[in-house]
Amino acid sequence: MLRLSPEALRAILRERGGRFYPALPGRKNHLQAGVLVPLAFDDELRVFLTKRPSTMPRHAGEICFPGGRPSSDDPDIEATALREANEEIGVRSPSILGRLASTPLYTSDYRLEPFVAAVDPNEIEPDPHEVERLIEVSITRVLMGPYIEAIPFRLYGGVYMMPIFSVEGGVVYGGTAQLLYELLSYVALAVGRGVPPFRESEKQFSEIVVAPNG
Repeated sequence: MLRLSPEALRAILRERGGRFYPALPGRKNHLQAGVLVPLAFDDELRVFLTKRPSTMPRHAGEICFPGGRPSSDDPDIEATALREANEEIGVRSPSILGRLASTPLYTSDYRLEPFVAAVDPNEIEPDPHEVERLIEVSITRVLMGPYIEAIPFRLYGGVYMMPIFSVEGGVVYGGTAQLLYELLSYVALAVGRGVPPFRESEKQFSEIVVAPNG
């Protein structure tokens, strides 16, 4: 079983987190969305994601981290991430550990601005208007698995492997999957083990993309 303290992950994020990825081809990616990456540090390191209700006007049915667009009352994008996480899953006292990469989205001009936080799982109470399903992913089990599924993706004239994660309720893909993979790499570094290799998936992006409505 992997053992990791919030302090150890905070140190890794301070050293390596917070990169900025440029806009994708054909996109400006100038709009920010603040997201929280909530972690429970107990016997099995877990991260929480949400599945958006099918009735939502944007990104219906998509699996993502809690988050959204800034409000005029938010002093900064970190405040946006905290407010949205409180509204969506009820966390009241998260402890920010650091940032993941500012990640542009392929499907819109938004970019994800992710903040990793230690949370108390006993606080989590999803709002049914915002969350169809709360999804827990065991970081421990993913890191101890034999491989990570990935789909070949053409970008900047090259072919890259884009990770995907099959979870209860669907598939994590796109910017959210990129952030989850980045988180895995930092946890692996902190505990002194490697990230499982990619294995090309039999799935196609056309099969798993559920929210083409921006």
